[in-house]
Amino acid sequence: MATYLDQKVRDALDIAQGDQNQAQRVLLGWAQRDEKLLRALTQPFLVGIVANAINHGGKIVPGLKPTKPPPAPRPMPAKALDSLIGQLGRNFEKSKGPLGVAGDAAPPPKKASAKHADTMRTLANAFGKSKKR
Repeated sequence: MATYLDQKVRDALDIAQGDQNQAQRVLLGWAQRDEKLLRALTQPFLVGIVANAINHGGKIVPGLKPTKPPPAPRPMPAKALDSLIGQLGRNFEKSKGPLGVAGDAAPPPKKASAKHADTMRTLANAFGKSKKR
């Protein structure tokens, strides 16, 4: 069974004889006069509409003062940064990759075949700088 919105969309398309732009204008006109249709159209987007209204609240509500911006982050002391990097390095060495391989689990890169290299050169030449005419 078709919903109210589905039926209104079909009616608008029938009136517009399949022209989607005209159907949009018809549906918009109906939505401005029909609260049930307007609610059906906006329901899936209501959370976003509310979030947008809240984000722009200072611009919509006169006299509302925006909150203070968060304080700027403080730089980390060099000693703490060195310690953190050292710990990350140790954890990396002990980590297991997806295949149970310790450390860097990515296999070493293979050398490209001659055919692949030729293909890449051809593509680069095809999409490179165009010749001046």
